[in-house]
Formats: sequence, structure tokens, C-alpha cells
Amino acid sequence: MAWIERQPVPGGGTLLQVSAIDVGSSLDGITQAQRLEGATHYLLDFVRGVGQPLLNFQFGEFEHLSLAGLPAARVRWTANTVSGQAAIGVIYCVLVGHSVVSLQTRDTGTAITPAMYTAMSAIEGVRVR
Repeated sequence: MAWIERQPVPGGGTLLQVSAIDVGSSLDGITQAQRLEGATHYLLDFVRGVGQPLLNFQFGEFEHLSLAGLPAARVRWTANTVSGQAAIGVIYCVLVGHSVVSLQTRDTGTAITPAMYTAMSAIEGVRVR
């Protein structure tokens, strides 16, 4: 699922995307430490996927945090699109129930935009029922 808030810059817009992959019962009974390790592992996979179509793709250090009371990981990245436009993003990963959940925001430019900060606040304030 994805939302885009359009910007006045041609081709500009802030993306907020949520993806979930059901991995079945493989997450049953794992510890909090294993959840964090799994979130970090899957985050690396997601980051590699985001970076494939981009140029000059670089990502920072992985950070650990809590999303909805669950261990999670996030990373910030920068790149250029094929058309040469600068892009920036932040991707989060958390294991919820039987799912690996990726939440990300991205925008054009070289700095996190106000709309991205809004998306990050929404992601970091997420709750699970």
C-alpha cells in the first residue's frame, strides 16, 4: 500500500509505503533479540531492492528502535534517479506476527523534507492490534 503527497516541483512527491510479507509460522516462538536480528536482515534485503534502479545509491548505519513495542530497524539512504534527480529515503523493518513489514518514505532532494518527517512520525507512532 502506498500514498504519495505531490510537491510543486515537477516529478516531486513524498512517498509513504507499507509492505508486508507473510512468512508463515517461521516467526513463532522467536525471542525479541531474534526479532531484531530478523528485522535487520530483512531491512538489508529491502534496501538492496530499493537501490537497484538508482544511481550513486548509499545507505547509512542501521539503527535499532521500537515500533508498536516491537524491535525494529531503520536506515536512511541517498541516491540519484536515472534522470539525475537527487532522492532521499528512510526504510524501517519490523516483524509482526507472521509478517515481515517494511515501511518507507522517500522524496526528491538531498535532505529529509517536512512531509517525510510527517511520514516518519506516522511510522514511528504505529500501533498493532
